[in-house]
Amino acid sequence: MLTGKLLKVASLVLVAMAFAPSFASADQAEAQSTNQAEISQNVIYIIQGETSALDGKESENDFLEFHAITYELPWNVSSVYTSVPTDARNVTVLSGFQVLNNSEYGRVTTGAFAGSYKINVPSWHVRTATVSNTTNNSQSFGVPQAEFVNTTHTSGYLALQSGNSTGLYTSRWYSAEDSLTILSANLSWSGLNLENSSAWISNDNGTTWVSCPSNSTEVEFPANGTELRIMFELRGNTTAGSDARISGFTVTATSLLLKTSFPLHITYRWTSTFTGGMVSFNLTEPLPYSSSASSVVMLYLVRGFNATGHNMDLLYDRNGSLEDDENKDIYLNMSSRSGYVSISVDISAPPEQTNWALFMIIGAVIILAPLVIYFIRRQSTGGPEEQSATGTAESGHETGETLSLEDYEKRRAELVARKKALMADMESIKEGVASGKLSKADSEKNLVELKSEFKRTRNELNRIDRRRADVADGSGDDMFDVEIEEQYEAALTSLARIDDDFERGRLPEGTYKSLRKQYLEKAADLRAERSKSRFASLDPLDQEKVKLMEAIVALDEEHDLGKMDEKVYQDLRSSYKAELTEIMRKIEQQEKGG
Repeated sequence: MLTGKLLKVASLVLVAMAFAPSFASADQAEAQSTNQAEISQNVIYIIQGETSALDGKESENDFLEFHAITYELPWNVSSVYTSVPTDARNVTVLSGFQVLNNSEYGRVTTGAFAGSYKINVPSWHVRTATVSNTTNNSQSFGVPQAEFVNTTHTSGYLALQSGNSTGLYTSRWYSAEDSLTILSANLSWSGLNLENSSAWISNDNGTTWVSCPSNSTEVEFPANGTELRIMFELRGNTTAGSDARISGFTVTATSLLLKTSFPLHITYRWTSTFTGGMVSFNLTEPLPYSSSASSVVMLYLVRGFNATGHNMDLLYDRNGSLEDDENKDIYLNMSSRSGYVSISVDISAPPEQTNWALFMIIGAVIILAPLVIYFIRRQSTGGPEEQSATGTAESGHETGETLSLEDYEKRRAELVARKKALMADMESIKEGVASGKLSKADSEKNLVELKSEFKRTRNELNRIDRRRADVADGSGDDMFDVEIEEQYEAALTSLARIDDDFERGRLPEGTYKSLRKQYLEKAADLRAERSKSRFASLDPLDQEKVKLMEAIVALDEEHDLGKMDEKVYQDLRSSYKAELTEIMRKIEQQEKGG
């Protein structure tokens, strides 16, 4: 029966396409159609420079975007459109946290949506709704729209009136709201002498009737309709007691919805060059917003950079910055939108960077030119025979080459030593500020640079430890497990980020709940896929940290499903978070000690 439903949905779409006017392209046809997708929710996170969501050495010219957008999708629309920078890389598109194949999306080069990103709606997107209704008492049988012919409801049964051998009962009609048509229905009924009963179902308020071949059998409708009715025929001898009696019936209808909610999560990275100390981003969507749409734009900029919104006001969050190692200033816009809205943002570099950037570049070229020529000549004659330990370890990571255990141990020792040195430098600066020997302004800038290098060192050390464990146990460089682990950690980081944003009042409650539910589902799916062997190779403190983070995710899942008392939930979550804070403190101490 499911196949039949899908075929009918497909046939309806084909009929709509057949009667639609012909245009130069499918994109143009959809652009000119009044029946197009609209945006109901749009959440954009743009992060400049380094971030805990990535393991890398991102510069101030590098940007990462998390884009959560939800469309109101008409039943016959097969694709949606959004804006993605032309130089975007590592583009990933998810719907319901199922990763879409890259053949299902891409940039449009011609037509009304040229330059936009087109995303095809996957075949597994659910466009139907199922609703059940039960009739089992005198009130529900006897509603005003019901019709009795030689039948009545008495003593808990729909039965023949005394002296009649046949009779009919027609139920009230049930309207399938917000649906194009009722595709099918399943009718089950209970009572006495049911072999002397027959049933029919209609989806057009009784104009066309379809016979139910047996009790609890799915019936498909040949015509379109949105008003469901049930008809029973009762037969038998009331005196002999062979007459059919129906105590109740339940009908479950499946309808094709006029519109469905279609959520997408899009992530990508891109690099922009600051021209004249400024770079601009166009955040205009190619599709319109619905009449009650919500929009959130959040910019996490490297401290000192400024943002100016066009056709939107950006609030600078002076007192709500993220944890220290992010080193970000936050700009926020929350708005209600409708129709086509053009918005953009300008990001300005700090004045000193703008004024001196050109002179620094010229100076660097003058100083480095002889060295560049020297190394080019050395490379053309064979170059150095040995690489540095840093180059060896990093090339092994970037190219996927599996290094020896000895190489990993050597690189790890270097990283541990560097971490100790960085920690010592940071402590020295803090002590200097406290004693008044160092100025706070200069020290803050140095601390930012040291913390940034410390994070890069820590991230590389984590990668080295994972790969070293693979080599030690002979499992090799299992990039799939590494990818799952990183995705899982990113999902947990995203959960923490939106929790923080909601608690600080940056996200509206509806948007927060929607995003949180989706990230919880993603974390649960990734948790199920994670490799047990990789988890076993973690440091005991890291294992405890992961367990606590998973416990918080599982706790939130139970709470969101309504399976947990609110007070119990709050108490447990506070306890878990306190334990997690303590574990993180111990891990930090361990890292300081190497």
